[in-house]
Amino acid sequence: MGSTVPFAFTRQEREDASDPRPSVEERYTSREDYLRKVEQVANGLVSDGYLLEEDLQTVAQQAGERYDLLESQVKQAQPAGD
Repeated sequence: MGSTVPFAFTRQEREDASDPRPSVEERYTSREDYLRKVEQVANGLVSDGYLLEEDLQTVAQQAGERYDLLESQVKQAQPAGD
């Protein structure tokens, strides 16, 4: 069994939680930047024999869904008018 502790999405969220890890927005300039980096790493895993090429599309789709989920949770938590 394992667990996942997602990164805070914004710097403010990270600071509020006293999380020393850089937030998503501190790590990536945009959703496209994040997905580009996921693709690069996934291609490397294919080259090294750890991931099947046929799974690349699924990996990219799931990465985009996770990014969107984290981003939507931040938007829902912001007070009206922000």
